[in-house]
Amino acid sequence: MLIFACIAATVIAFIEVSSFLHKGDRSRGGLSYSFAFALLLALVGYSYYLSLVASIPYPLVLAGLVVVPGIALALYAVRHHDRSWSLPTFERPGRVLLLLVGLLAATLPFNKQIYRWGDWDAWAIWNLHAKYLFYPEYWTNLFTNKLVKTHPDYPLMLPSLVAYMWRGVETATPLAPMILAHLVYFAIPVTVFLGLTRFNYVFPAVVALCVFALDTKFIEIARSQYSDTLLAFFILIAFVMYKETQQGIDRRLFFLLASSPVVQPG
Repeated sequence: MLIFACIAATVIAFIEVSSFLHKGDRSRGGLSYSFAFALLLALVGYSYYLSLVASIPYPLVLAGLVVVPGIALALYAVRHHDRSWSLPTFERPGRVLLLLVGLLAATLPFNKQIYRWGDWDAWAIWNLHAKYLFYPEYWTNLFTNKLVKTHPDYPLMLPSLVAYMWRGVETATPLAPMILAHLVYFAIPVTVFLGLTRFNYVFPAVVALCVFALDTKFIEIARSQYSDTLLAFFILIAFVMYKETQQGIDRRLFFLLASSPVVQPG
């Protein structure tokens, strides 16, 4: 089964991207994980869609996810004479505990509301598009006139991510979009918390966690499995990166900005 290869390739790629970003600014700490997650989403989405266009086998997509960040790390090591291996760290365990408690509080209401295939647009648009992208032989049928009411002109990042997961488990299971919705839902409060605590705004960070855990509208949108939450995450990343560039420009972060438009709903 490809599921183990899919999980391994995704995890290794995330670790490599996290290490690569950490080398650029070690003071960023755990916030590099948020940037790495955004970059990984963009990399997976682009890679899977391009594999359909170019008829590239799925195993080669998995290999590319590992090789491309690995090459970037190797080039950085050669250019900067830095062969050390390190990952972002959380220097203050107390803040990590606050974050974990906040995520737990946010998880309970989210799990009560999420359900198979999401709300109407998720079923009729986003997950339907993903089902077409799941089949390399027939994915172009998504763009036929018969499906014009499903908005095939909408960006394909979210469907590509879901289809990528389905190819890994070799079936179109509703668990894939549910897991992706969970991850993006967590990524938003985590990024806000880490972005604020990076500059020692601990109290506002805790307040933000409470707001996310109690905001029923935010939870409703996140569990819908629409692209709205994914779009919101990339917009948030853009603002956080703008703040980061004021501390010292890291050109690699600007690559993330190019990923934001592809998740925008029509």
